[in-house]
Amino acid sequence: MDDKLAEFLADAVVVCLNSDPHHFIANFPPTIETIQDEVLHALRSYGFQNTADAYACYRWEGIGCAKGRSRGQIFVGNGFPADEMKRTLEWNRQRGCDTVAGLNEIVRAGKIKAWWTITGSFTRSR
Repeated sequence: MDDKLAEFLADAVVVCLNSDPHHFIANFPPTIETIQDEVLHALRSYGFQNTADAYACYRWEGIGCAKGRSRGQIFVGNGFPADEMKRTLEWNRQRGCDTVAGLNEIVRAGKIKAWWTITGSFTRSR
């Protein structure tokens, strides 16, 4: 996320928190849950649904861990099969394109057609 955008969203959270005059009193700062609620509100209000959903899952996992309901490993990972992802990454490394930045460089250099031809059009044997 761009720094300016992150700063804008943080400012939106502060505006929401400051809308409750109760928090102006030094002895009554907002709770962490209130701050997190406002972060979710700001993300969703400005169209960052996927980020808000991921943050909500992260938040609920933290609550579950704190209360001893989960092992902390339930939400780790991205749902893709690890063995297949390792094979795919290795295949890409062998062909000099294992990152988005690497692919972008191939495209910028006008070498995508040659790379595509050399690599077999992304086909790989298992």
